[in-house]
Amino acid sequence: MFPIRDMRGRVIAFGGRVLGDEKPKYLNSPETDTFHKSRELYGLYEARKHNQNLDRLIIVEGYMDVVGLAQYGIGYAVATLGTATTAQHLERLLKMVPEVIFCFDGDEAGRKAAKRALDTTMPVITDGKQARFLFLPEGEDPDSLVRQEGCEAFEQRLSESLPLSDFFFKTLEEGADMSSLDGRARFSNQALPLINQMQPGILKQMMQEKISELTGLSLEQLISVNNLQETTATHSAPEPDYYHGESDYPDDGYFDYQPEQSNFRQDKKPGKEFTKGNKKFRQAPPPPGGSAVHFNPASTAVSILLHLPSLASQCGDLEILASSDTGSEQLLYQLNRYLQENPGVTPGILAVDWQEHDHLKPLIRQLNEIAHQTPIIDAG
Repeated sequence: MFPIRDMRGRVIAFGGRVLGDEKPKYLNSPETDTFHKSRELYGLYEARKHNQNLDRLIIVEGYMDVVGLAQYGIGYAVATLGTATTAQHLERLLKMVPEVIFCFDGDEAGRKAAKRALDTTMPVITDGKQARFLFLPEGEDPDSLVRQEGCEAFEQRLSESLPLSDFFFKTLEEGADMSSLDGRARFSNQALPLINQMQPGILKQMMQEKISELTGLSLEQLISVNNLQETTATHSAPEPDYYHGESDYPDDGYFDYQPEQSNFRQDKKPGKEFTKGNKKFRQAPPPPGGSAVHFNPASTAVSILLHLPSLASQCGDLEILASSDTGSEQLLYQLNRYLQENPGVTPGILAVDWQEHDHLKPLIRQLNEIAHQTPIIDAG
């Protein structure tokens, strides 16, 4: 049994660990008004009591790891209470020390746990603070390893642990072929959303610049890729009711189209029903960061193709639009042609590819604008 203390040293719960291989491995007191596993850490009170000038803390898996390290002179380890590290844990620790070191087993389970810890840390870390990741030899834990190597060797491992940025890029690069266009697009699509969660600051900016260096794309290009990927993923939905396969354009009755006006315009409040002529309409709720609009037919077709690119194979060549002076019709022509020539392409690849062609690059902004919109759908 291990007493779990709050920051004032009061015992607020107890934790237990089985001596064999039975499950659960750890068992804690039930949560109460004063004890919440997502906030408390075993050993934190003791670490602060014995060292008022802590400059780092190690996060380990279990109580015995904390005890074992302390026995060998490493008195700045804490353990979560049978749970993954939470944002609340990290916020508390980073208020106390400038550096936290996650300590994981080197096996597959340890790697997965490290990835979860990385995802939790990204939105919390700020300039002036540091998170590092240490992976132990497979089959070892901090308690067993410090007994074999001693304090000095273990602390040397801590000094050689991976900084957050190194672990972040190493992890993502392992799953992507950086020599190929598809691999770089996949890498940027995975990396940018995580970095975008970070607090504004120098670290965030440097990590964005690192992505640019690894992919060979400017930050502006990367933002275009990310925007298009996010909007098409957010808006992806079952095939629209107004598409029946007979035409590349929906019935004009669904949309208030006037050729002389802009491609789309803002309308009623989301969720409200309204009547126009003898038809009823409902304003669809806009997606995050977007708005609901009336599309003209060409912009509508672009929106449909973004979400259902396989339909391009049914649209013909649309050569009649090739010489059009209308921006949305020119965009529809180019998008349809590209999707027919590149079946199965992802939005991220499309955005990267179009950045490389002078005649397509100007269309990316318009493509992003349409991707951020939600058309008004007939309620009747």
